[in-house]
Amino acid sequence: MSEENIGTPVSKPSGRIAKNTFLLLVRMFILMVISLYSQRILLNSLGDDDYGLFNAVAGVVIMLTCVSTVLSISTQRFFSCELANNDNKKLNEIFSKSINLNVALAFLTLVLFETIGLWYVSCKMIIPPDRVFASHWVFQFSIFSFINILIQTPFMAAVMAHEDMGIYTIITTAECFLKFAVVLLIGAFDIDNMIFYGLGLWGVSLLVVVSYISVSVIRYQECRYKWQKNKKLYHELLTFSGWTFYGSLAGTAMIQGNLLLLNQFYRFSESAFVISMQIYNAFMQLCGSVVLAIRPAMIKNYSIKEYGKLNLLFSFCNKTLLLFITIIGIPLIFEMPTVLDIWLPDVSELKIKFARLMIIYVTVITMQNPITIIMQATGNIKNYHLYIDTILLLCIPVSCGLFYYEYPPETVLYSMIIVCIIAHFIRLYLLKVNYQVFSVKDYLLKFLTRSIIVTALTFMCVWGIHGLIEDRILKLIVVFSSTVVLQIGLCYLLVINRSEKLLVNKYVSKLIKRII
Repeated sequence: MSEENIGTPVSKPSGRIAKNTFLLLVRMFILMVISLYSQRILLNSLGDDDYGLFNAVAGVVIMLTCVSTVLSISTQRFFSCELANNDNKKLNEIFSKSINLNVALAFLTLVLFETIGLWYVSCKMIIPPDRVFASHWVFQFSIFSFINILIQTPFMAAVMAHEDMGIYTIITTAECFLKFAVVLLIGAFDIDNMIFYGLGLWGVSLLVVVSYISVSVIRYQECRYKWQKNKKLYHELLTFSGWTFYGSLAGTAMIQGNLLLLNQFYRFSESAFVISMQIYNAFMQLCGSVVLAIRPAMIKNYSIKEYGKLNLLFSFCNKTLLLFITIIGIPLIFEMPTVLDIWLPDVSELKIKFARLMIIYVTVITMQNPITIIMQATGNIKNYHLYIDTILLLCIPVSCGLFYYEYPPETVLYSMIIVCIIAHFIRLYLLKVNYQVFSVKDYLLKFLTRSIIVTALTFMCVWGIHGLIEDRILKLIVVFSSTVVLQIGLCYLLVINRSEKLLVNKYVSKLIKRII
């Protein structure tokens, strides 16, 4: 994507995106610290066995939480397009139809989980006899927590489409603190710890759905339910949601499917995988902060054919995501034993391996976000998800086959990384087919190649620094701080283009003037 066809940013939208990104990053750091610390307490309270069992049982439901994400993305996409066109009548139609679809799906989910899902947990999962009763309660609470998430989806999508990230930040931060309170209260009552934790998470999800409904009804005129008969919009929503669901299912299946495989082949490794999943979630929150701030603007710019601004946002999103991931990921790879030792009461070599490989996987999978946003904006997502996510789903039989031949448990992450790399290059081809303004050559040469060089240089420098210092805590501080300086400096010199440098210089100048 050449610099010439990247438009000059408009100050007001740029300022709003910067503000939203800042709010979401503040939220992300708060949530990350609380989440990581709460996992330490949770692991200590439940123990390795119950901790892994809880996530495996709840994972049967979690595998379908991608449905709520899909519906939110789909509704938000249609909301953003109509907001750009100022069509309030169509907005209300989209909202009302999304309510109907979510309620119908919630009922279907309840039926499926209480039949097939309950059979799987009871007959197929490996659960110690004395934990069967608690596991069934956890499963029930997970079902109703998921139903709450489905119901809140249209309301949350309205908040995101309106780019009211302040509201989103307040609700999600409050949710995180409430979940942390639940963790702290484990053991305080005469209730089984697993059952209490499941009950607490369901209670928090109920408060969250009430919050989203209240805010949306008060603030947004289109969030007033009216019965709709227009079948065309149902078809559009279902078609878009259906293919997006297939894509989301592939990503979720790679995680939860491999966790279930570990439950079958390597029961002892579940805890290590779940710990690495907490690192995955933390990184996804970081990346999600950038994506959430930029997605509505990207979709709106595509809708009104402002391709220059869209290209600028695409470039900004790619580079920001990679910068944030590498700034945190590189030092974590080197200092993972120390970080896990500070974080967890019990650290094994397997947990360190899983955590390091998960960082590499997150780096690869995150870079698909900007591409997927544009593909969703075009609406031409059938072939995109059909080709890409079929490849991703191959990870499950590959992992199963490797386990059958007694490959080690960390093999699941190697297979996940490899299929994601293959899928990424196919994404680029499909993006070019559907969005011809995009230049694959510029992406590969001006972004990807330069980013790999910068990351490799930083990695080698940090490796040298890592080997020079003996004290663990001092080494941790120096490695993290040197990575920040090196990666930001090298990205400024080699990765960002002239337009982006001017924008960075402008904001840095403003910041310095305020400080002085």
